[in-house]
Amino acid sequence: MTMRRSSRSQKGGPTNTANVAEIKAELSRFLRHVQAGETVTVMNRDRPVARLVPVTEEGPLLRIRGPLKDPAGLGRLLRVPPIERRPTERLKILMNDRRKR
Repeated sequence: MTMRRSSRSQKGGPTNTANVAEIKAELSRFLRHVQAGETVTVMNRDRPVARLVPVTEEGPLLRIRGPLKDPAGLGRLLRVPPIERRPTERLKILMNDRRKR
């Protein structure tokens, strides 16, 4: 199976199409085409489902943000009362559980 060339993409680079099985079998080859500036449209049963495009922006692609500081004040509404700590006899609980089985 080979990649089929079609017209140019909207960004000006060549556009190629390939089905999912081709992509799975030869991902490295398709990634080399994308690194060279080409766009690959992934087809599933003759319908486009995804597009592999070259990364154009510099810098970090993933930005990790810290947790929100409860801007809506929901922490006040969602407070859970503390759990009562009672002394328990672990052996007694275990034996009761075994008797039920």
